[in-house]
Amino acid sequence: MKSQFTRRLSVMLLCLLLAFTMLLSACTPAEPNTPPDDEEKPGDTTPPDDGKDPDDGKDPDDGKDPDDGKEDPPVDDGFVKLTEKGNLLYNATYQTMLDRLMQDGYAQTSLTGAYDGMFVRDASIQVMAHIAQGDMDAAMNILKYMAAYHKALGVDHAIHIMNPLNDDKLYDFVAGETTAPAIVNGGQSVSQMGNTDALYKVVLPNNQAAQEFSVPFNNICEMIIALEISAKNGKIHLDIGNAPGDASVAEMEFDVKDVVTDGKWAKFIFDEPISVVPNQTYVFTVAGEISDGNVVAFGKLSAGGAHNFDLPAYGGWIKETHSIGYQIRPNTTITGESNAAKQTFTMAGDRMDKIDIALTSNEATKAHAKLTDASGKVLKEVTLDVPESTTILTLDMGLTLTEGAQYTLTIWTDSGRTAWEMMSADSHYLVITPKYSGSKLAGSVTLGGSNVASLTLPAELSSQKVTSAALYLAAVGTIGENDTYTVSLYKGDQVVDEITCALSTLTDKAELHKFEFCLPVTDVAADAVYTIKVSASRDGSVKWFGQKDGDNVLLSYTVGCSNVKPISTAVQVDGHYMWMNSFAMFALEAEKNFKGQYDEFIKAVYPQMSAYAEYFFNTEGTISGNIGFIDEDYGLMYTPSYEHSRDGRYWKAFDLITNVFASEAMHKMSRVASVFGTEDKATEYAAYADDLADAIHEKLTCDFGGKTIYTEMIDVENGKNYDGYAYTTEEGYRVYKGFSFVNLAPIAADWYAMDEEIMANTYEAYVKTGSDNYDGYNMLGVVVNLNKNDKTTKIGNHVIGKGFAWELHYNWKMGNTERVEELISFMEVNSAEVYPEVWVKGGSVSDSANQEHANWILFSVARITGKYQPDAEK
Repeated sequence: MKSQFTRRLSVMLLCLLLAFTMLLSACTPAEPNTPPDDEEKPGDTTPPDDGKDPDDGKDPDDGKDPDDGKEDPPVDDGFVKLTEKGNLLYNATYQTMLDRLMQDGYAQTSLTGAYDGMFVRDASIQVMAHIAQGDMDAAMNILKYMAAYHKALGVDHAIHIMNPLNDDKLYDFVAGETTAPAIVNGGQSVSQMGNTDALYKVVLPNNQAAQEFSVPFNNICEMIIALEISAKNGKIHLDIGNAPGDASVAEMEFDVKDVVTDGKWAKFIFDEPISVVPNQTYVFTVAGEISDGNVVAFGKLSAGGAHNFDLPAYGGWIKETHSIGYQIRPNTTITGESNAAKQTFTMAGDRMDKIDIALTSNEATKAHAKLTDASGKVLKEVTLDVPESTTILTLDMGLTLTEGAQYTLTIWTDSGRTAWEMMSADSHYLVITPKYSGSKLAGSVTLGGSNVASLTLPAELSSQKVTSAALYLAAVGTIGENDTYTVSLYKGDQVVDEITCALSTLTDKAELHKFEFCLPVTDVAADAVYTIKVSASRDGSVKWFGQKDGDNVLLSYTVGCSNVKPISTAVQVDGHYMWMNSFAMFALEAEKNFKGQYDEFIKAVYPQMSAYAEYFFNTEGTISGNIGFIDEDYGLMYTPSYEHSRDGRYWKAFDLITNVFASEAMHKMSRVASVFGTEDKATEYAAYADDLADAIHEKLTCDFGGKTIYTEMIDVENGKNYDGYAYTTEEGYRVYKGFSFVNLAPIAADWYAMDEEIMANTYEAYVKTGSDNYDGYNMLGVVVNLNKNDKTTKIGNHVIGKGFAWELHYNWKMGNTERVEELISFMEVNSAEVYPEVWVKGGSVSDSANQEHANWILFSVARITGKYQPDAEK
């Protein structure tokens, strides 16, 4: 099954910082240096033939550049045709966006755990990618989540990071759940069972993770770790020691094929128990050595004890506030009655027909089980065969019991190393599934067509935010291809949310189905009671089960209630207007190509979106002196916490991205107001957009080498004296001299007011000062620092996904076919399975399938390939 041997895992930290120097002039007033003849000229983005770039027939053949056989994507009818690899990348990346989208509209920003929660900015870009793909329902679900979440918070502008609506409370749970932790050999296992959040990619050589723990017993026999293993080949390394990466206590290696997995849990059974000192702190380190797929560690935010090893990002280990999900068990061999395992549970019905248990054994043996009541009275004893494997055994019981009473199941085997499994949705309990036909399932109502079943929830829930319900449902009769059923949540007479499913998701047996509701997007009566209604498209096609009460049926249900707790409330005005822009894009697309299909949703949220769109234009700023969100002198939009790769910090600034997106969003909102609002608002919003456009061209441009370019930002944080400033204004603000993805903001927003000459000058200057060689590809660095003192240029060591996407879109729009081909080739060669957040020099990437950056690339690729052709009206 598993092999254990001693190994030493050593990772050499290679941190090579390459200094790139290029002669250039200061931004203003000096003229830039003229590039040497062998450098690229302004407007020419094809690098000189140095023997490293692929021979695609585009440069002189000097015999040095090998023909790598890569297929260049041809341009046909103005649109790019992707290669097979390009299509695979696009489709796989888009699928990750669909897979992360929860039923209620929540979509995690990071699948690797690099970032917690759902960023408003990032989710807005996913909305755009769904629109580009034609998935309007997916786009609407995300917009609905964001609108409802903010309405529940009672805020008047976008927050920074949202959390998932995990159920904090459960009411009237009717399933046969265990009520006490398992007792194994007289000692409980130790666990932190939270596994809702993706924390770290753990794939050697660049990524590992570690978790601190202590146990009250003196040996460890099994560990369950919250790992999602998609790899089919390779090894999982598990070390135990006194520090991250230390293997002084134990070094183990498990073949991926032998690891027992259940969702986001992986179980490791040790060949021999490992001796430890009770209550002493140890650290386990886990990583995969794989050739395919991925290994991701899950856990709980802010639980403590985790360490992340990320060589490209951190250069080694970093202590985190998170906790990897785990369970550590002492010797759990249940051979002999003296080593029996016990589990207590509560009956939900009054009839116990069977019990399913999960056992793992290394040899064929016999198991003995007995069921006792709270007094210890033996009610049933069963003996059955156990095979050499992990298996589910069914115990025939045939007992009439007391609903709500507690019972205990005890089990042991005659020989071998046999363990009672602990991997389930509630993994700190032994797996036990009572199959009963008690009073909770004794009756049912049949519904469908004109028959709708309604359940009024207790009045005490009125003050709560109900976000889920679990119901015992079954299908009746032959299921038609178009048969559906709908579960609706009302508060008073207003619909909070409703979920429609294919009838084929039900079976003909009573089973518990959970439905995740979004928060309401409209105002609902605060004191009104909740009601759950179930309907179906066909008469008599669905049964809802419950408890018999004379001639009536008391319908069974479980209700989950949530609290809305944002992860970050930082004021990021750029993300706010990216949200407004994506909503307006959705509304205009719906009006043009989906007449009437989404009007109900758009009209429901338009008042909220309209108020949010206006907020920063009409609100006095109090964060930095007398600066309002619209500065009286500059006419620009101010953001107090602009998140930038430059310095890796928040800036207080008039930045180009915030202002361009605010202008474009209000331009689109003006058109939305004409359709769904009023003409007065349309005129007002158009004026906001135009005023900002004028201010951008007056204040967020500067001279570079005698040409006007879009500048990155104006820093308003007095007291900072960076060498990168071009000049200081009369008001004391500093215009930043340098380049980054921010300079490409007019392209990103597809800004209606973009000056094409200024944009061409900006791109030309960025290429001239910020290009660097990435294994034969001439790519733009994420940031370019122009130091006015030593006249050198410092270029960031990675290509950022969104900047790449914007450059790709711009070159396609300008007809620069050769550059488009080079960019696509770079993407295909340097991306493994999906688009990443960044490409780092040396061939590594970070945060694959990052919601913001991957969706920007998806959106741009959809544009250049003709998948999406937006409304040309400006």
